[in-house]
Amino acid sequence: MKNKIILLFFGAICCCLFLIQCSTINSDLKDTIQIGGVKEVKIPTNIQTDSGYLGKKIQFIFDKEIKLEKDISKIEQVLANANAAIIKEDNGKLWFYFEETRKFYDSGWYWYDSVNNAFVKAIRTYFDVDLINDLKPKYNKKEYYYFKKKSFDKIELFRFDQPLYTWLYTTFKNEISDTNILIIALDEYDIWFALKNNIKKFNMKNEIWYDVIKERNLYEYFASSDVSEINVSEYYIWFALLDGSLIGYDKKNDVWRFWRQTDEFTRTYISYIFENENNAFFKTNVGIKKFDKQRLRWSDFDEANHLSDKNIKNVELDKNENLWVETANEIARYSVKSNVWDIIKKSNFPERTRAGENYIENINNITFDFDNMWLAAVNGVLIYSIESKKWIIYDKKDINDYFRTDITNFNLIFIDDNYVWLGSNDGLFRIKK
Repeated sequence: MKNKIILLFFGAICCCLFLIQCSTINSDLKDTIQIGGVKEVKIPTNIQTDSGYLGKKIQFIFDKEIKLEKDISKIEQVLANANAAIIKEDNGKLWFYFEETRKFYDSGWYWYDSVNNAFVKAIRTYFDVDLINDLKPKYNKKEYYYFKKKSFDKIELFRFDQPLYTWLYTTFKNEISDTNILIIALDEYDIWFALKNNIKKFNMKNEIWYDVIKERNLYEYFASSDVSEINVSEYYIWFALLDGSLIGYDKKNDVWRFWRQTDEFTRTYISYIFENENNAFFKTNVGIKKFDKQRLRWSDFDEANHLSDKNIKNVELDKNENLWVETANEIARYSVKSNVWDIIKKSNFPERTRAGENYIENINNITFDFDNMWLAAVNGVLIYSIESKKWIIYDKKDINDYFRTDITNFNLIFIDDNYVWLGSNDGLFRIKK
């Protein structure tokens, strides 16, 4: 009898422990990976390493609703045949760089005259006889710089339509003897010039030229390849080279740092994304890399390998501090605030074109307007509501049929206060907000 009582007491304890465990499991379901509505595989939360959090969960987003928009009249054709490769806004003006096409020959920078609904060529080669063509920057696609003769013996540098500085022509040529200027970048009073295997800086406040490579003995840094981009932030000036090397100038500490394409991680290209007080982020062909500026350490931003492909195509930061990443296989959103990865698998996107092609397979540009993500893709223009997770698609063929165009891809979307501008290889379009 005594043994039976002991066994019953032991059994009761086991049942209590089982119920407690079940309660714990139910409370942890919020931290599971959710795939198509079926919860699977418990993963640990708030895992922190030297490089930061690995992420609480991955939520594979499946589409609630996809609408193929047939009302093309909402789209307005603004300029036929033109290929808008770059759209920038500066001092209240919209600037467009149009590339040459079969039917649009006068390539170059234009500004948009909203009063007359017209595009005005910024530099008209045949009329601007004082334009100095041999000093045209080679890789400047983010900003528009050009030189003009101000008088017989003076040269003036413009950024868009704003004059920056005027030099004596002989003085300028003594400092910049090489007409092969690759990039020009502005950092408050400093104008940076990237040349072939060389860097020069001019300070407009004290009117002094600086031969940076010679003065700081940086010959090895810039000898390997041409500079492909210069990015100026509050903290650093970053020089990305064509071979994947990276040079950083720490403005606060007046220190230059250099990483060859095989240092820290082997890569074939590197491009600046954004920067905050503690870290700088870069996209590469081997993933998104984070540089800890305090510890001077590099790390993989996606250490947990949430992304199935490390070759990063597009990266954008929205107003809610969500980092959107596109690879060949997915579109992913990383929430900096909640430390959560949301991933849209391209192969799971159900809507196909009439030719059976995936709408989100080939994306050229991503941008944001409030809670909408806009995608310029080969097969059309897509709008994704981040809040409702609904899609709207403007099919390329429907647009071609409506406007009698020959669009093969949409390459660019730019959003201002009034319009969403759509750049394609055969015309510039817009949608009123």
